[in-house]
Amino acid sequence: MNPEMFSIGSFSLRWYSFFILMGIMLGLIIAAFEEKRKGFPKDFVIDLGFWLIIAGIVGARAYYVLFNLDYYLKEPLQIFATWNGGLAIHGGIIGGLIALIIFCKKKNIEVIRACDLAVPSLIIAQAIGRWGNFFNSEAHGPLTTLAYLKDINIPDFVIKGMYINGNYYIPTFYYESLWCMKDYPTKEDPLTYDKPGCSENGSIFCHANTWAIIAECMLGRAENAYEYYHQLLPMIVGMKA
Repeated sequence: MNPEMFSIGSFSLRWYSFFILMGIMLGLIIAAFEEKRKGFPKDFVIDLGFWLIIAGIVGARAYYVLFNLDYYLKEPLQIFATWNGGLAIHGGIIGGLIALIIFCKKKNIEVIRACDLAVPSLIIAQAIGRWGNFFNSEAHGPLTTLAYLKDINIPDFVIKGMYINGNYYIPTFYYESLWCMKDYPTKEDPLTYDKPGCSENGSIFCHANTWAIIAECMLGRAENAYEYYHQLLPMIVGMKA
C-alpha cells in the first residue's frame, strides 16, 4: 500500500494522518451535537477537546515509544516522526482520560458524565483511525493464507493490502474497526445512549474483547480471530438489548 495520499513539492499528506484527523473531527462533531442535549455548558466540547487531542497524541506516542525503547534510544529524532505511524491507542486513552479528569475537576463537572459524552466519539474515531494502520501496513496479526482470508469473506482490497513482503497477514485493524462501528450507541440502544454512567458498561466491555482479539493475533495464538469475533458478537448484542 502507498502510505501517501498525495504530495505537492516537498509537502505530502499521508493516509495515516488523514484518517486520524477525520476520526478526531467527526468525534468532536458528534460530541458537540450531544453537548446541549446532555446539559453541558456551551463550548464545553471545544474546550475539553483541545486538551484531549493534545494529551491523547502525547500519550499515544509516549506509550508506543516506551514499548519500542531500544529503537528510539538509537534514533531519538524519530520520536517526533509521528507521520510514519506509531500512535498506540492504549496510551491515547490513558492520556486523554487524565486530561479529562483534570479538566472536569477544574470545571466542577462530573467525570462520569463527561465520559458518557466522550465514549461514543472515541468509538467512532477509533473505527475511522484504524484505517490509517491499513495504509501503513501495520497493526496486523500473524501470517495467514490467501485461502483463509477469502474463506472468511475479507474484502478483496483489504486482502490486497494485507499482502506484505510476499506474505498474507490477519487484518486485525479491520476487525477492530468493525467492532467499534458495531459498538457505537444509538437512540435504539437505551443502555448506552441515555443513562448516565452506562456507556462504559457496554463500550469498555466491547473494547476489552477487541483488545483480546488483537493481543491474540499479535502473539500469533489466534489465527481464527474472525470466528472469535463472531462468537462474541451475539453475547454483546444480548447484553446491550
